[in-house]
Amino acid sequence: MSRKISGRKSAVAAVLLAGLSAFLYLGNRIILVAEKQIDVFADIEGMEKIATLIPGDKVPVLDCVDTKPLIIPHIALPNGPQGYVIRGEFKIERHRSWDMNTDAPVSFSCS
Repeated sequence: MSRKISGRKSAVAAVLLAGLSAFLYLGNRIILVAEKQIDVFADIEGMEKIATLIPGDKVPVLDCVDTKPLIIPHIALPNGPQGYVIRGEFKIERHRSWDMNTDAPVSFSCS
């Protein structure tokens, strides 16, 4: 019986290790860097402007919404609200999930 329990523990450990490996190697911490002035909207329809990013602003990307013609970054603003960047000139910085030099969450949806 102790061999069955030991085997189960080994299997659970292997699954946990595989999950952690996938998290570390597949996830990214993503930062949006404004290159020109960019409006940030409350929703993906772009009806309510909630903020404006200026060139050089860096904000963490929480995830991305794929609307088929566009991939819309869902961002966190420094003062707390979240919003969407529908259009504008920006670049994306990708950091490995284990990089702790950024406060961006790990994302799997912005590939």
